[in-house]
Amino acid sequence: MLALVLWVIPPSVHGRMTIDTAARTFLSPPELDLLRLAPAGNKVAGIEYRQQRYRLVVIPQQNGRQRTVAHKFEQGTPVGVLWANDRRLMVRVQFGDSEGWLAVDEDGGHARWVVPRQQGSATPLHLLSAQPAHILVALDDVRTGLSNVVRLDLYTGQQTLVESNPGQVFKWVIDQRGDARAALAWNVSDDGAVEYRLRHRSAVDQPWQTLYQWRLGGAAINPLRFDVDNHHLLVTESLSGDAARLSRLDPDQPLTPMLLSEIDGADIERVVYDRSGHAVLTVGGRSRSVNHRVNDRFDRWLSPFEQAMTPNRVDVVDVGPEQALVLVTGDRNPGRYYVLDLESGRAQTLAHRHPSLRWTAMAALEETSISTEDGEQLSAYVMRAPGHSRGAVVMPHGGPWSRDQWRYDPVAQYLASQGYDSIRVNYRGSQGFGRRFLNAGRHQWSGKVLDDIESARRWAIEQLESAQQYGVCVFGMSFGGYAALMSAARNEQWRCAGSFAGLMDISLQMDALQARGNHRGHAEWAWMVGVDRTSPLAEVETIEQPVFMAWGELDQRVSPQQSKQMVRRLQTAGSNVEKLTLPASGHIPHAGEARIALYSALVRFLGRHLEPAQASGGGIAAPAAE
Repeated sequence: MLALVLWVIPPSVHGRMTIDTAARTFLSPPELDLLRLAPAGNKVAGIEYRQQRYRLVVIPQQNGRQRTVAHKFEQGTPVGVLWANDRRLMVRVQFGDSEGWLAVDEDGGHARWVVPRQQGSATPLHLLSAQPAHILVALDDVRTGLSNVVRLDLYTGQQTLVESNPGQVFKWVIDQRGDARAALAWNVSDDGAVEYRLRHRSAVDQPWQTLYQWRLGGAAINPLRFDVDNHHLLVTESLSGDAARLSRLDPDQPLTPMLLSEIDGADIERVVYDRSGHAVLTVGGRSRSVNHRVNDRFDRWLSPFEQAMTPNRVDVVDVGPEQALVLVTGDRNPGRYYVLDLESGRAQTLAHRHPSLRWTAMAALEETSISTEDGEQLSAYVMRAPGHSRGAVVMPHGGPWSRDQWRYDPVAQYLASQGYDSIRVNYRGSQGFGRRFLNAGRHQWSGKVLDDIESARRWAIEQLESAQQYGVCVFGMSFGGYAALMSAARNEQWRCAGSFAGLMDISLQMDALQARGNHRGHAEWAWMVGVDRTSPLAEVETIEQPVFMAWGELDQRVSPQQSKQMVRRLQTAGSNVEKLTLPASGHIPHAGEARIALYSALVRFLGRHLEPAQASGGGIAAPAAE
């Protein structure tokens, strides 16, 4: 029998926590997360967080409380766990914006950094069943920025080149035997367009052939893996529609793939496979990510479980020979792992991600649609603070090739605990909604994208009492930081603005991409941005609101110098600017302490500048008058 514990407490004990207590409550890393099922299906491994330290633990499937510590991490933030075989584990560890891979036995023996943090990023490609002490990875060459296929010894760290990059390949696909037989490559055409090619070969001793070629923004094919017959490719493609769908592609007839699964009005985000390599589920949706069956094999156990968990989200993490590892989350549910028996459908609770949060007050995340003046419908998510609200914050996502979804959002929960409503909007250019919507953001970074964020502010004024009384601020990370400060420069109705690792100068960023040898990134940006590179650094004189600027000193994607230069110019212009530096953080504050420092500083900033209209010296104009 399935029973779901509600992650709320009675209204009588609702109370507003202090800024620092709430930050540590909501923003600390999960106490147990990143669980993965061992190949044999009899145990799981994951990352435990205790006393501000990360540990790799192995857990018997039958008892989530019995944990064996395989490794203690003295530095870095673990962000991924992989079983290389039934005894050996790999852990991807983030150090600011660099990363490394640690390999270790399940009992803690033979720990070794098989990909040192200085070497560059590595992407696991294929587990070699005939060579269980090895794995194939795509390893970036720090000199060229291109990735080569390398056989990695999981005990010695020795790296053997298997496939050298022939030039401009940025994705490799390995077949069932461990051979590199498909790839994605790119180039810039004579007329300046960014082009992609799906390349394939029938065997390693045969020449590469181009199966399909397209331009950025056009109908695309993304190869995922070789199917179980080792001939067909499983791909997501948009050859005959707007959204990406899952199909089976015959290399001999690449323009007529066989449809396996599609989602109305949305791209497929993820595919779940069983241990034999069959695709069993696709995941995606316009407002909520849901599971779509590729076949009916799992329906007899998944459907009853999903029904029992409603309205929560059910994510199938791993599928073993006889069990599946499932994570259940919701807007007020930080997450619980279950093991499901594939024959009986019986569910066993394995572990909670945040057991200390089970009895903490949570706010609901509402789904809504925001209409723009030119008729676009924007998917958005709103969290209203329980009790009396003290203002609202619009939080444009980064990317801009990203998206927001209905999910457990610890930042929004933290803001709600401090009395602030939050709005996240999928502006034009967000991914997941099909090719048309993605391309609608092209050449519109300082145009329609900002219009959409402004539409979110207008919606807040119309719908949220807190916004009417206290005003609306805007805060974002990366591209979201660019959008936040550009929004403030464009419209004085924003009460304040904030940025973390924000893009302050598009031209500087594109120059940096070229200097780092990231020529594909530069070409894609040039296509998306166009000639209008208006940026916050050039708009300082028009920003009259208080500004919060924060950055990580280890940021390798957007140089901290951009934020520092913005601070200096704002100070020179006499603006009210507050700054925060996170010395050990990169472009994204992965570490819990960095996240706590960032958002507790943001809440204090909001408290100083979101005030009742009569106290701030002016009111908020009615929507009709704007």
